[in-house]
Amino acid sequence: MPDQDDASSPIGRSWRSTFQTEDRSVAERITKECGGTFEWLEGNVFKHTSCRLPGIIEVENTTEKNFFNQMVAVYFGWNDSRNVSTKALTFGDNGLMPKEPMDYLGKISTELSVAFKWEKSDIILINNMAVQHSRSSYVPPRRIYAYLCQ
Repeated sequence: MPDQDDASSPIGRSWRSTFQTEDRSVAERITKECGGTFEWLEGNVFKHTSCRLPGIIEVENTTEKNFFNQMVAVYFGWNDSRNVSTKALTFGDNGLMPKEPMDYLGKISTELSVAFKWEKSDIILINNMAVQHSRSSYVPPRRIYAYLCQ
């Protein structure tokens, strides 16, 4: 996570915005509490590695089980001045994720996606644990305001 928000990046929220703090120790504490690890890189960049997460989850308040994994978004979309998408996703031993299974997951994700024709001022409420939001490419200008809650 960069030191300051970077609107040119698909993952451009700074650590300050992500953790809602100006204090590095708060970002560190929250990361540790979630079971993740971190490293401070040059330029006050916060490298966060999440803990191991399940590939299949039960969606709260439903009887649904769902494959919810950000691997598709990471592998196909995390390209900017700090990240190369195909190198951003690794195994625990730092080995790179093979292309073939990621292509398959990307194909499934595309086949199962639902698109909406957005009009100015449209609002949608979704359960982000049940669906992946906003993973398709778009032509600017576009601004999405999101609010995450439990």
